[in-house]
Parts: sequence; C-alpha cells; structure tokens
Amino acid sequence: MQGRNDVCIITTNDVATAVSSLKHGKRDGFCGLTSDHVLHAGQDLHSHIALLFLSLVTHGAVTDDLAFSTIILIPKGTSSRTVSANYRAITLSSILGKLFDRILLNRYADFLATSQLQFGYKKAFYCYVFISFEGNH
Repeated sequence: MQGRNDVCIITTNDVATAVSSLKHGKRDGFCGLTSDHVLHAGQDLHSHIALLFLSLVTHGAVTDDLAFSTIILIPKGTSSRTVSANYRAITLSSILGKLFDRILLNRYADFLATSQLQFGYKKAFYCYVFISFEGNH
C-alpha cells in the first residue's frame, strides 16, 4: 500500500504475516532473541515493529543492529576438523532483520529478478532441479 509521497506503508498485518512465516526455535546471533519470542509476543509487539519498520522506510536507513549477522562454522560429518574445507558456514541473522526482509519480499517479489543459475531460496526450485540441470551439461 502506498501513502503520502509514495512512502511504503508497513502495517501490523504485514508484520503478523511475516511473523507467521518464522520457524520455531531459531536464534539470532546478536541480541539473543529467538523466533519464539516474536511468535508468542502478540499483536502489541507487531504494532511496535510495524512502526519501527515504517520509520526505517520513511527515513531510508536501516540500523546496524538490524543488518548485523553472525557467521558460525559447523563441521561436516566426522571429517578432519583441521581442514577448513570440512566446515560449512551458516549465518545467524537478526530476527527483526528477517521480518523486515520477509515483508519486503512478500510485497515486491514479483518485481525482483534472480539468475537462472540460482536454485537455492527460490520457490518451486529444489535440489533435484539443480541435479537435473547439472546432469544435462
């Protein structure tokens, strides 16, 4: 929904929809929040988050805390832990950052383009699609 001066309006319903997409038990790597904190907080928190996000969009700035992520390494199986290639990195993003991203993606996904070679994190693309694609080249 567009408002005065074409500023994107973020509503409590937008936040509630984004919150409902969170998985239980996920932690952020920075301030110690879990997805469960937000999932069980209720409508009052959704209103405050909507106001926060609206101010970010209005002023065209995102706080460092919202954009902060922590990268941790997880060993792959039982392979040698002295070889860096035997680890995979995961990123723990801010719970509020995930909500902000989800709201923007829900609203603007139809206007965003990705590479034909990207298979992860895309609707209707799964590993077997990538394997099939790779097998044909």
